[in-house]
Amino acid sequence: MKKIVLITLLLLIHLQGVGLTSAAEPADYSKIIIMNLNISQGKITEKSVEMAYGHAPNPGHQSGDFKGLVKTSSGSTIREFDIWDARYQLGDVLEYNNDSSIYLAGCLTYTDNADFTLILPYQEEQTNFELYDKKSGALLKSINLAPAISQFQSSYPKEPKGFSFSLPPMDQPRIYLITGIVLSLLLAVMILFMMKKK
Repeated sequence: MKKIVLITLLLLIHLQGVGLTSAAEPADYSKIIIMNLNISQGKITEKSVEMAYGHAPNPGHQSGDFKGLVKTSSGSTIREFDIWDARYQLGDVLEYNNDSSIYLAGCLTYTDNADFTLILPYQEEQTNFELYDKKSGALLKSINLAPAISQFQSSYPKEPKGFSFSLPPMDQPRIYLITGIVLSLLLAVMILFMMKKK
């Protein structure tokens, strides 16, 4: 009898561990706004704006000549950050010394026409993006994000809005996990009760 109880207890502990590993990560509903833009002769044009699932890089860690502002429909600024001017491109070039040896050097090139993409994390209250020249303070481009957000929401009508910090609905691994915990506790109580009888 003791062997059966012990084997059952070990099996339940194993199932509980399987439940923990399969139920550890909640569903990820993180979304991004992707803006494909072009700058030519100082004028910025919008090529496309879309919303998708994904994770954006943190735009707050770069420097640049432009400033981006994410705004609400009332005009309040949610976030602001610097943006690199895409007309300046960094690269590598092979250089020659006087003695004909070759070495790799960095270079900075400028072009008056450049495509660039901005990827921003989606926040439920954001509706507009504004791009400014930091030196002059001039507004270079204002982008209405609402159509892209509406298109995404109509494509995924049951999709949670904004950031998904809530737990996902109860799924099979969670049910197994809870069942395993309850059965393990009941078995432990039963073993203790049997030991007290002796």
